[in-house]
Amino acid sequence: MRKIPVFLVLILIVLWLYTSWYWYTCKIKWFCSIGKITPTIQEQQDIADTSDTQETAIPAAVSEAQPVEATPVVVEVAEPDPEPVAVEEADPEPIVCDDILSKAISLWGNNNEGEVRRLETFLNESEWESLDVDGRYGQDDFDAVKRFQVKHRAEILDPWDISNPTGYVFTTTIKKINEIHCNK
Repeated sequence: MRKIPVFLVLILIVLWLYTSWYWYTCKIKWFCSIGKITPTIQEQQDIADTSDTQETAIPAAVSEAQPVEATPVVVEVAEPDPEPVAVEEADPEPIVCDDILSKAISLWGNNNEGEVRRLETFLNESEWESLDVDGRYGQDDFDAVKRFQVKHRAEILDPWDISNPTGYVFTTTIKKINEIHCNK
């Protein structure tokens, strides 16, 4: 008989913890919107539909105008070039940039080797580090991430009210690395 109220209390505690975590990370810190780069296909279709349905009004003076007699015009036509070249400029495709990091990386975590390789390659290319791209998150990688965090303190450390770099690749560090990778 006593097990049911205890079970309900545990469920309520779990729900409260999840909603408070969600509210803080998604609504306050905006971390849930990290991966949103381009509008969805449905949003793009809605934008196209609204632009197609706009009506253009014709002024009454134009629609009721009297016909005007046309005067003949003589136009001299030059001979065309022997090989005319038609150049059509197509609308450029929108560039979609994929994030290079998506998971947290730490010294003692079970890190994804591919994720660590992408981090090491990014730091070598963008931050002029000389790390071994071996897929293991070691002390050299840790120190390079610390230098990166200090360099971008306002975007990485300040939102957490942290004064010293951590060396851990977490939410704000991942976000800044993806922004730099995609030139945002």
